[in-house]
Amino acid sequence: MLRLVTVIWGILGIGFACMMLKARSVLDVWWTMSGIFGGGILGLFLLALMKVKLKMWQGIVSIVASILFISWGVFIRTEAYGIPKCKLDKIIIGALGTVVLVLIACALSLTNKGMKSPDADADTQTLELPQQGQ
Repeated sequence: MLRLVTVIWGILGIGFACMMLKARSVLDVWWTMSGIFGGGILGLFLLALMKVKLKMWQGIVSIVASILFISWGVFIRTEAYGIPKCKLDKIIIGALGTVVLVLIACALSLTNKGMKSPDADADTQTLELPQQGQ
């Protein structure tokens, strides 16, 4: 098993090294990859901090919109099938994907005016301690 894993990691390392031949610098690739993969997670974290109340389908729509935007920004660099090409720098795509996620989620949350917060009961409950002698 150890030899098999070593061979697989070696092949992956060679593959990634070949992809890096055309890269300007490793740092540019790092920022691009962290923006792509971290953009959606940061958006979800910000929504939690802002305590935005969403239904499940609204959250999924927001995430899918962010993924579609990030995919467009990273992969559509030439005009094809009537889809306009992305002229933005790849480093900024992750941050803009976060903005797309947050804006769509906030817009969808406006329809949830009467929705109860999942932790609303926890906010109003008090802790009752047992009295002495019980």
